[in-house]
Amino acid sequence: MLALVRQQVPSRRAWLMSQSERHQRSINVLRQMQPHSKEIIAVLSAHLNNTNTGIWALNALVPIGDREPLHAEMAEPLTVALRSADVGVRRTAASVMHRLPSDHPLAITSLQRSLGDPDQLVRMLAAMALTRASTNASVIVPAYVHLLQQDPQFKKHALAGIVRLESQAAEAVPALMRIAKGEHGELRQRAVYALGRIHCEGERVL
Repeated sequence: MLALVRQQVPSRRAWLMSQSERHQRSINVLRQMQPHSKEIIAVLSAHLNNTNTGIWALNALVPIGDREPLHAEMAEPLTVALRSADVGVRRTAASVMHRLPSDHPLAITSLQRSLGDPDQLVRMLAAMALTRASTNASVIVPAYVHLLQQDPQFKKHALAGIVRLESQAAEAVPALMRIAKGEHGELRQRAVYALGRIHCEGERVL
C-alpha cells in the first residue's frame, strides 16, 4: 500500500519514509561532508549501536577498504562500534582499527576486550589488528597466541611474528609446544624453530 501511495502521490514520498530510510539518507549526506567535524562524528557515532543504520554510519565515518591512516579522533567511535549489537559493525570496526595511530591506548584496550567477543571472526580480526596497532610485546604476544588457535594461515603469521620477538615472546611457549606436537608438519617445524629462538625454559623445550 505504501508503495502504491508513493507512486500516486510523489509529494508525500518523504512523509511516508520509514525512520531507517530517513536516517540512511541523512547519513549519506553526512558522508559527503568530509572532513568530519566533531559534531558529525558525534551524530554518526550515535547510530553505531543501531542494527538498522549502524553499518551505514560506520561506512560514513570510515572509508572501508581504504589503506590510508585514520585520525586519532576516530578511536572513540570505533570503540563504540566494537560494542555494537550488529556483528557486521563489530567485524568492520575490528578490521580497520589497525589504521589508527600506533599504540593508541583506547584502541588497544578496545581490541583486547574484543578478544572475548562471542563472534569468532571478530576475535580473529581484533587479534590481527593488535599485532599491527601496537609496538608493545606485552600486547602483541597474547594476540599472536590467540591467532595460534586459528586456521594454519593465521598460525603461520603468528609464528613468524613470534620468531621476530624472540625472548620477548616467552608467554607463547605453551602454545608453541602444543603445535610442535601436532599433526601439521610445516607448523611443527615452524613452532620448533620459534621455540629455539625464544631462548627460555631450556630444559622443558629440549
